[in-house]
Amino acid sequence: MSCRYLAEFTPVSGLVFRDARPFQAGENNVSFNLDFPPPPEAFWSALNRTLNRAGARGPARSLRVRGFYLVDKQGALLPAMADLVTVQDNSGRECFRILGPQKPAPDIARGPGELQLLWLSEGGVRSQPCEKTFLRPDSFLTYLQGDMGTQSRSILVGLKALFGEESRTGTQLDGRNAQQGRLYTERIVFPNRAKAARFRLLFETREKLPPEVLTDHLVRLGGEGKMAQMTISKDADDQHPALPNRARDNVLRTISENRNEKNVFRVKLCLLTPAVYSARKQLLWRPGTRTPAWRPFWMDNVRGGWCRPLFDRQRYKLRLVAAAAPKAFALGAWDRAQQDPRPLHRCQPAGTVYYCELAAVDGVEPAEALNDFFNDFWLGTLLVKTKPAAPQRSRKSEAVARTRDSVTSHGLRGFGWTTIGAWNYA
Repeated sequence: MSCRYLAEFTPVSGLVFRDARPFQAGENNVSFNLDFPPPPEAFWSALNRTLNRAGARGPARSLRVRGFYLVDKQGALLPAMADLVTVQDNSGRECFRILGPQKPAPDIARGPGELQLLWLSEGGVRSQPCEKTFLRPDSFLTYLQGDMGTQSRSILVGLKALFGEESRTGTQLDGRNAQQGRLYTERIVFPNRAKAARFRLLFETREKLPPEVLTDHLVRLGGEGKMAQMTISKDADDQHPALPNRARDNVLRTISENRNEKNVFRVKLCLLTPAVYSARKQLLWRPGTRTPAWRPFWMDNVRGGWCRPLFDRQRYKLRLVAAAAPKAFALGAWDRAQQDPRPLHRCQPAGTVYYCELAAVDGVEPAEALNDFFNDFWLGTLLVKTKPAAPQRSRKSEAVARTRDSVTSHGLRGFGWTTIGAWNYA
């Protein structure tokens, strides 16, 4: 039985989420920040180090992130997806539009180069993306059900309303002396104190945390070591705090009612946190290595246009139809033990949407197959292991089965956190 906890991070002196571009005082003078929401790595590391220092080594080893998102005084904030735009007609009326693939072709494409195109524009209509904005849980649930109705752009919460950014200039030091010509400028992110903007991380452990850990801690975030206050508390609710309790049933019902005559469901997977699909730098150097950065390895249409199975005894099959995938960015990290940068990864940003068709395997009821899919990916992670673990060293050497808990190390840290939505052809 697992135990759930909440860790909330409130920056004390501003934060820096610098991207992987080279930055050296006097040479590359200006640093650039990553888009929000940032990767969860720095927050997971701060939490893990705090638990280890407090002597909770057992829980720290089994720590698994189940959600990472922004909150303010009014509650959770979830990123607007890449397929959500607002349109304005010639009369000036503005409303939301959710992009979708064009009408289906006779044969579904079998490769990423032939995926269906999304609707982009219509005559006399101007569209505006909802990038760097966030939705409240109720509005996000409406989006997941595929119909934003007559809601206006005012329901969006802009990033500038939550965080401000300041540029600060300094000089590189040699001891206590400033080095001549070694100036640099970095951008510091400050939360809006009036709105109480902060980061929330929901995590699970196999063992209970000691009572003395459930308090406030002062931690350092990321390689820049910026200070933040972290508060750990027990999560008392059985439901996920990021979405209303009714959310799963409502979305599942919407998808079930929109199945076609062949009992094929249209589902989309929506990334709420960045995801790492591509291989490490050493693998990228090997000839012939295929490491797509914009989709998981298993989301590759192969036999009959269907993706390869993810789990043992999987009762559903998926087919990738389209994707709204922003450009991947380079993600680096620092190895504190070796005092050396770690290999870069290609990271797919939050807001990415994958449009899929789902069908039951032979002998399985469609409703049961759809429910299994929700069990696997509703507020879960896309970063699952696609191959069995290495055989155990024993007389009876058997491969470990692929289960729903067989996620990658990035998946354990909160990367690839996703939810499910409904869609239809444009």
